[in-house]
Amino acid sequence: MTDIPEDIMVKAASVCASVGITDSHSRKVLAAAILAERKRCANVARAYLEDLAGCSLRDDEPERIAAKIEANS
Repeated sequence: MTDIPEDIMVKAASVCASVGITDSHSRKVLAAAILAERKRCANVARAYLEDLAGCSLRDDEPERIAAKIEANS
């Protein structure tokens, strides 16, 4: 399984605890789903910025923004 950032593991543990799920496998599955959604959002942001007409951003700006979203910072 891919490395999951600590902030996502904490959130998954919190959600699982709030609904009474105690097994670590379910927590990891939920964390993987949260990470996948974060990456999807980063890809949407990247694609949007790459498509802006007349955009004067630096060439690497879409990648930098996507990386920030994925890193949750």
